[in-house]
Amino acid sequence: MGSAVRISGTLSIDVAAAVLVGIVWAGPLPADSQGPLSPIPSRRTDGALQAGGFRLDVNRVLIPVMVTDDLDRPVEGLQAKDFRVFEDGIEQRVDRVSIDDAPISIGLVFDASSSMKSKMQPARRAISELIHTALPEDEFSLVRFSDAPERVFGFTRRTKSIEDSLTGTRADGWTALWDAMYLSMHEMKSASHARKALVVLSDGVDNASRYTKGSVRDFALESDLRIFSICIQERSRGLADIAQATGGRALLVHRLSDLPEAAAAISAELHSEYVVDYSSTNPQKDGKYRRVLIRLVQPAGSPRFHISWRRGYYASE
Repeated sequence: MGSAVRISGTLSIDVAAAVLVGIVWAGPLPADSQGPLSPIPSRRTDGALQAGGFRLDVNRVLIPVMVTDDLDRPVEGLQAKDFRVFEDGIEQRVDRVSIDDAPISIGLVFDASSSMKSKMQPARRAISELIHTALPEDEFSLVRFSDAPERVFGFTRRTKSIEDSLTGTRADGWTALWDAMYLSMHEMKSASHARKALVVLSDGVDNASRYTKGSVRDFALESDLRIFSICIQERSRGLADIAQATGGRALLVHRLSDLPEAAAAISAELHSEYVVDYSSTNPQKDGKYRRVLIRLVQPAGSPRFHISWRRGYYASE
């Protein structure tokens, strides 16, 4: 499923997907309610969403939502009555809730820095698991990074080539994580599908980028792109913050043997997301960021679910 989409004025529809996610317990409602093959592009400063799609003059908003149980399994069967939506503190009427099972364009960001030397084999298995559990129509791109990011593959369904390219990868150098994510997000402009996701596999924090966490976060929000990550043995707070803001999911894996299972869990969630559809009560198309809060309505005594969603959108012309 994809990122939050505001269908209004000149905002294009791009129900996208892209590893860290903000996980929030469903609880009480608020009282007031650069690489060798491709250079890194310069960041846009006009604040416009550039994703492809068509434009409509309506005020509908589409928010992707993931709901999982305590075992990180997707929760199915939820309906519109099970969700409450607040935009800038004002409750909105939920018109429709659906499951988005359309194919996805997934950008893979693979850490090949020196700290990954003992982790390359299980990391490669994790990428293979993610690929093998995808839908036949899904497509993948690959950016590999150490001192600098490298565009290895643009979007393709030839997933065997992606797996083969990682077989001979040697871990060496520093960690240009933010640069690699920025380059991969730029590659999303050539994606075939409306649903998009970025999946990052890394074991540490950035120490070599010229882009910052803030610029990566802003680019992801402006691009309506969801970020997912698998952090190996060490949690990256920066990645977690970006995932939470974009409505992605962050997994921390303590044992290397659990990497493939974590990748399979992300794939399952990507293919079983809800889309919450509502009509915003705010008609202004002022380019400002609208904050969105979603809560689940759960009967007393029922199991608590984890819910994550895109935390807002730009009300652009």
